[in-house]
Amino acid sequence: MKYNDDGTLKYDMTEKKILLIDLQDNDISEHDWTPFANKESLRKWLIGFHSVDYETQEGDRDINELTLQELCEHGEWDYKEII
Repeated sequence: MKYNDDGTLKYDMTEKKILLIDLQDNDISEHDWTPFANKESLRKWLIGFHSVDYETQEGDRDINELTLQELCEHGEWDYKEII
């Protein structure tokens, strides 16, 4: 986020947000229409969301090591950048 000299939030039209898209068309709680600040915040949310259903087997990577794309493929998600 960017701030003005007086500490108030500066609205930047060029700063893109990330919108989560549920490819299964399920209810995803508070993030139905709330964009994420960046891809990393989306990745962290998906880790938390899928930590209950992600089972590691011998040789599998820890869920915290997965990329955003791998998490999206695991849970049938997509995302797009919006202004």
